[in-house]
Amino acid sequence: MAHRIIEKYYVQDGKDPNKPFRPVPMWTVDPPQELLEIAVASNYCEVWLAKHNDDGTPTGGLVGINRLTKVQLPTIASLYGAMLADVDYVIMGAGIPLQIPGVLDNLSENLDTTFPIEVQGTDQTYEISFSPKKFWNSSGKPWLAERTLKRPSFVPIVSSVVLAQSMLKRANGIGPTRGIQGFVVELPTAGGHNAPPRGFRYDPVGKTHAVDLNDKGEPLYGSKDEVGE
Repeated sequence: MAHRIIEKYYVQDGKDPNKPFRPVPMWTVDPPQELLEIAVASNYCEVWLAKHNDDGTPTGGLVGINRLTKVQLPTIASLYGAMLADVDYVIMGAGIPLQIPGVLDNLSENLDTTFPIEVQGTDQTYEISFSPKKFWNSSGKPWLAERTLKRPSFVPIVSSVVLAQSMLKRANGIGPTRGIQGFVVELPTAGGHNAPPRGFRYDPVGKTHAVDLNDKGEPLYGSKDEVGE
């Protein structure tokens, strides 16, 4: 797999600055093997490099990855690549990642898994599938699908107690906490990266509305948005 990627994409001494990089295939709900290999290998490399010194010796430190829930199509292959390198934590926000605990459970056992894909403007249901066994068979290394992988701890990002409680009830992972090992609590001081305040909405022409606005027209957070113990 590595040889195929290097042979196609590596440019000896660097590319001409006036020429573009060679494009990779676009993601779809049925991605080609080439794209899956790129996703798995790149995520493996990033985690492996973070866990090792320049001479290849282990650092002994813990490494986590932070993925956006809304970036859905590469999710399973990216998680699998990171798990091959023994990633310790998976942190996810930008959405409600209810399906990720089950995905991690399945991937650790090299079981087939699926992930729902949200498509705006349609009621049709879509999902993307990933089979570790099929992946390694297609890569020419079927025996690599036989070993059990370390299941990383899953730590979703939440902005309210309500969301945390909902995930503990509705996530699809194994165990009393449904595959969730902790939470990252994001407060309004995240500066626009966090969720909007309760009651916030957009009208059809894109104007914002909230219970209270500051002098700049920005929505204000109130007591309903506080995260208690």
